[in-house]
Amino acid sequence: MSTVRSDITDDGNSSVNSSINNGGEVIDQKEKRIVLKTRYHYRDDTVRYFKMNRNKQFEKLMKCYCALQSLDFDNTVFFSYGRRLSPEQTPNELDMKNGDEIEALID
Repeated sequence: MSTVRSDITDDGNSSVNSSINNGGEVIDQKEKRIVLKTRYHYRDDTVRYFKMNRNKQFEKLMKCYCALQSLDFDNTVFFSYGRRLSPEQTPNELDMKNGDEIEALID
């Protein structure tokens, strides 16, 4: 299983950063940012880490993830702990914490 970390910038682009703590645990020192673990099980079980502001909508993360994984955004559904995520939602709205996992599934 490979691990990749991406930072989502305000313009929706991502930059890849390979610095992951031992054991895959990600700790972000800034409270206004959150690091989320995103996984797509059906291809290669690659885990990608995205760092984003807690009050930013998931849409940028979802579109960036789909582009990196060559998935069709309109046919991909994202879940976190059994609840479907909407592109308009934010990590703050869902009370998400660092390291929470998001799963991508084909609709």
